[in-house]
Amino acid sequence: MRKIFLLSLVILLTISIVGCSGGQETTNTTAQDKKVEKKVKKEAKPKEKVTKKEVSNAVTNLKDGKYLVKYNVSSHGNFPMAYMKVEDGRIASFEYNEYLAQSGEVKKDSNYDYKTPQVVDNLNKQFRAKKDLAKVDFDVMSGATHTKNNFKQAVKDLMAKAKAGKTYTPKYEDGVYKIKAKQASHGWLPQLRLVVKYGTIVGVDYDAIATKDDGKIDKGDEKTVKNYKYDKAPKAMKLFEKQIINKNGVQNINYDVVSGATHTKDRIVKFAGKLLQKSQ
Repeated sequence: MRKIFLLSLVILLTISIVGCSGGQETTNTTAQDKKVEKKVKKEAKPKEKVTKKEVSNAVTNLKDGKYLVKYNVSSHGNFPMAYMKVEDGRIASFEYNEYLAQSGEVKKDSNYDYKTPQVVDNLNKQFRAKKDLAKVDFDVMSGATHTKNNFKQAVKDLMAKAKAGKTYTPKYEDGVYKIKAKQASHGWLPQLRLVVKYGTIVGVDYDAIATKDDGKIDKGDEKTVKNYKYDKAPKAMKLFEKQIINKNGVQNINYDVVSGATHTKDRIVKFAGKLLQKSQ
């Protein structure tokens, strides 16, 4: 009887130990499954990270549109201007040039006796190909330091506008516009020529042409400081031409830039105003 009791006790203890071991194993398996499930969920939704390259692209991304920068006429009678068009966030077209204020012509070998036109052509080709100012080699051609500096500034200003989306809207129709008085005044026939490119004024040339010979002046001569006794008129002509280009119109013209020559000033503003009305 005692043996039977001991045998039963041993069997009972064995079952109890096995049962406990099985329960612990089941618990461990369940915990492991939860870890795997949690890991799978975590891998299914990875944390998004922005790479340095993506950040760079986002910063330099350009907004579509047309952009233009034009600077004031210098004391040498010329000025820089640059135009850029962006499509699909990329530079589609670009042009930098330096203009002669009176004629409205771009500097070129035939009208300018320095290497500036060649340097401008080279810089334009480089930037159009590389579309990155940092990659433009400014030392490939010597000289023309002012032009190179103007080019750098123009590109920087255009890029800033393009990043901010400050697009340019042309104000006038491109073309060459001319007007002249119906009759001469005191032997001089006033006339004005105005040039528009990229929708902005790039050239203004006001002249008074001699209509007859008088011994000192030949018919067809232009009025200048040298051949006209009242020198304030020729001075006013040049200063008003410059203002019209800088202000891109006849609004807010400073009449006090030179004293006197009121009739000349009024005529320049009147002629330019009529031509600009036709160009809009």
